[in-house]
Amino acid sequence: MIDNMTIQELINNRKEFVDAQVKNGFDLTTVLVGLYSDASHFVYEILQNAEDSKATEITFDLREDALVVNHNGTHFTYTDINAITGISNLQNEKKKNLEKIGKFGIGFKSVYAVTESPRIQSGIYDFQIIDFVLPDRFTENNNFKDTTITLNFKNKKLSNTEIYQLIRSKFETFEYYNLLFLSNLNSITLKWNDVKFVFNKKEKSIAGNDLAFKTILSVNKEKHQYLVFKTTVASKEFSKLKNKPNIAIAFKQDVKDANLQIVKADTSNLFAFFETGYETFLNFLIQAPFSTTPARDNIDFKLPVNIELLDELGKLMKRALQHLAQNKLITIDFLNQLPLNYKIEDTKIVYWFFFKAVKEEFLEGGKYLPTMFKNNYQAPHDLAIVRGRELTSLISSVADLQLLFEKKYWMDTKITADKTPELHNYFTNQLNIKEYTPEDFARKTTDAFFILKSDSWMIKFYEFLNGKQESLWRNGNKKDQGVLRQKAIIRLDNGQHIPPFDTSDKPIVFLPFKNQNLANFNTVSPKVLQSKGAMVFIKDKLGIREPNLFDNIKNHIIPLYRTSEVNISQKKHLEHFKLILEVFSKSNDNFKDEIIELLRDENIKFIHAVNSFTGKKSYQNYQDVYLPSEMLKQYFSLTEGIYFINMSIYENIDKETLYVFLKKCNVKSYPWLVKHSLALSHSQKEKLRISLTNDHRITEWHGEKIVDHKLEGLEDFISQEKLSKEDSKVIWNVLLNYLSSESDKRRLFKSEYSWTYRYYYTAKFRSSILKTLQETNWLFVNDSAIPKKPREILLKDLDPDYPKASDEGLLLVENLKFQTEAEQILLGQLPPDRKALFSQFEAIERLCNEKGIDLTAALNELAKESNREAEKKELENAPEIDDMETIEEDFVPFDDSGIEGKEGNRNSEGQNNNNSQEPPKAPSRNQQSQQMKNEIGERGESLAMKHLKKLWSKKASFINETETVLTFENANKKIITISLLNSENKKGIGCDIIIKKGEEEIEFIEVKSTKMEDKDLFPVNGYQWSLAYKKFKLGQGDKFSFLIVKNVLSQKSKITIVRNPIKKWKDGELRAHPINLEF
Repeated sequence: MIDNMTIQELINNRKEFVDAQVKNGFDLTTVLVGLYSDASHFVYEILQNAEDSKATEITFDLREDALVVNHNGTHFTYTDINAITGISNLQNEKKKNLEKIGKFGIGFKSVYAVTESPRIQSGIYDFQIIDFVLPDRFTENNNFKDTTITLNFKNKKLSNTEIYQLIRSKFETFEYYNLLFLSNLNSITLKWNDVKFVFNKKEKSIAGNDLAFKTILSVNKEKHQYLVFKTTVASKEFSKLKNKPNIAIAFKQDVKDANLQIVKADTSNLFAFFETGYETFLNFLIQAPFSTTPARDNIDFKLPVNIELLDELGKLMKRALQHLAQNKLITIDFLNQLPLNYKIEDTKIVYWFFFKAVKEEFLEGGKYLPTMFKNNYQAPHDLAIVRGRELTSLISSVADLQLLFEKKYWMDTKITADKTPELHNYFTNQLNIKEYTPEDFARKTTDAFFILKSDSWMIKFYEFLNGKQESLWRNGNKKDQGVLRQKAIIRLDNGQHIPPFDTSDKPIVFLPFKNQNLANFNTVSPKVLQSKGAMVFIKDKLGIREPNLFDNIKNHIIPLYRTSEVNISQKKHLEHFKLILEVFSKSNDNFKDEIIELLRDENIKFIHAVNSFTGKKSYQNYQDVYLPSEMLKQYFSLTEGIYFINMSIYENIDKETLYVFLKKCNVKSYPWLVKHSLALSHSQKEKLRISLTNDHRITEWHGEKIVDHKLEGLEDFISQEKLSKEDSKVIWNVLLNYLSSESDKRRLFKSEYSWTYRYYYTAKFRSSILKTLQETNWLFVNDSAIPKKPREILLKDLDPDYPKASDEGLLLVENLKFQTEAEQILLGQLPPDRKALFSQFEAIERLCNEKGIDLTAALNELAKESNREAEKKELENAPEIDDMETIEEDFVPFDDSGIEGKEGNRNSEGQNNNNSQEPPKAPSRNQQSQQMKNEIGERGESLAMKHLKKLWSKKASFINETETVLTFENANKKIITISLLNSENKKGIGCDIIIKKGEEEIEFIEVKSTKMEDKDLFPVNGYQWSLAYKKFKLGQGDKFSFLIVKNVLSQKSKITIVRNPIKKWKDGELRAHPINLEF
């Protein structure tokens, strides 16, 4: 065994190895030194050897031609000599002892990057190593106190100066934190020229426990402090070790704002005693005896032992959190150093292990997270984040938070989306901690909540609203209006709460006042107006003021008339009326408008009126009352439920002042337009859409709207059995009165039909009022006692007592459509039988209009029905597909030689001598029913498949046929499939048939079918044209074809295959007629 060899035997064995290496031409030096990308890496290997030998101090003395290293570790033994001169010996003790850092047995070989013969002096031994493995100049009768390693510089590629500079550069950038996780080394000294760096470590247990340690690393006078959590490894891989290594987590600490805080570490690389090259992306340091690559530049996490160590570190992290929480050390700075990024790549294994460990611990219910109260920590489910810390001045008690949000505490208010975005995002997304805004608070509050609050709280509340919280109480539409505007936020002097405004956004609360003539108003409690901020909010921001006479009218008079049966004496009513008139006459325009608005409320019955039929007196709404006149009384004489103002009660009021006021209230002296429910037929609505947009389509879910009116009383008066000329003139003058008074005069004659298709459209059509006026016998000609319809009368024959000269009269005449002299002459020239036919047509047209039937559409439908019967017979007589013959015809290019580039007849479409035949017109196809088009298309596709089967059977072996797929095998044993796509599969594809060779698509065919034998127009949609153009652009134009099938209903069908239609079109061989471009 090697352990029992003498030194001389070891030397002899090594000589044999060296001779064999030379004899075989091996170069192990280059190979082993090349394992390390950094030539100065040997410094760490020497440090690890010192650590393994339990050294507490080590010194590196850099000279111009050598590096001398001295440490106070245990002296070299025979076993150490065997190991250091060997190459990964099977008997290497370090390989057996996992607590040793250098367990590969090749780390020391890295010194050969700077020397060829390192010298070692330790205890009784003094020797140098040559040829990589051979001890030389060996003595064993010495007595060295320490271990000294001398590396005399020598390298085939580097000069001594370059080696010196290399090592010096390493010393200048030496990472102080490499001392952090070493168990033995506490001091490292680096010397060169007159420079000396001394790295020291001092470690002290915190609170006497064996988990947390305060560690100070110093570099000369500069100090770095870490909070280290460590424990011995528990993995079974290390169970037999006497001195088990540690796993550890270290947080760097620094003074920030006069407090010691946890900050981001200077590196995020993983430690396996020393720093490795593996990036963890963590803000703190982690250490474990991971199994690394020889050069320590990577960690293989496929190894079970490394995963076990990560699990242990995760558990240690949880214990560290518990310790920090118990000792009130969790701060926002600390939380910001935790793994919070839940969007980091899955490949970041170490980061995800810690991310999950921290999240699991937080969600276990422990009190880890800081609240707005100092040294108070709570679990996530009891916490809420506040957006706008001003809210915490109002809501901070556990009772309020539980009542409003079912939480107990606000988180530390320094946690915001702006200041701590990553932490904020982690809490809301990963820990499900909800964030609440002032608006959330406003929405959650109730009347009962405010009632229970003290006056001092209400003052703070108003001061809060006076700040930057305008969005909570501002005026606006439903979307923009503040939440609190309609909530009971105003405390009254009786202690009750009401909203500041009504549903119409009018103030219903007032400031305290001293006017003795006003009483019974809701006033704000003086106790909550004690601060300037509260008063500014109530008075200036909300606009609350002291009450006036208008407020008296609004709050105490008008409500008396808001009932189905007003029970107020005429005397009291007259007092009210006079007060309102007085205030109205003295007010500015704004107040006048508000008074009118109050009276226009349809629920207010403020006007004393008389029923024209029964004579009963009562209070009515302005919409149900008319200003009395003899003409209007005659007009409404046949209509029930009409009320006129009871002028007798207002006789002491100036009539002009009264009428001005009543008209401002919208009391009318002419009939109201009354909404009328009118139903239009489908064809009528379609016709209106086409008339406006040339498109019949409509977006159904947006709905349709029909607005039609009737003139109150018109139907009753105009349809009376014995209409007199005097009655007729009343109607005429009432209509003129309406037209002269209303700004929108057309509403009398036009109704509206509205719909949506991409945009909102409104079409106008004849109103029910105009229909009545045009189709009722109500107008008199000179010296006639029988009324007639307007279209039966020449305007010149109309009785002169009908005023026609005014603008209103001319407008009425224009819309009534009197008969013209030309019409009268034409009818007079017609023979009796033709005149009878004309009268019959007029009667039919009138009947259709009355029934809502579109006469043109009805005639078209009859024509279509007749056409459908003819198509049915044509299809029944068509031969079966199997009995039909397909004959292929060559494509004949379009001849454009006779087309000249000059303007001609716009309707001739380029007519010329050589190609004078015009393309068939599109309407011939459009006249076909959809069923006929479908039948022609399906027959065409079946004939196309039949023809393709015939073609391919000549160049490949037929295998199988289904309804939609033909299968062949070509000479190269490739499967050819010809697939007819169904309507669902070909949506958006641009063809009917796809031919494949194996999985390769080799041809795309669009089938166009017609029952005609000669030329026909075939529609090509955007998908088909796009596919053809795409193939053309890729240089594969021949892969796309139109397969034209003619005579699909005849015994012999003609087939024409048009390959590469885009090229033919560009070359002028194919004519498009017409072209529809999409923009």
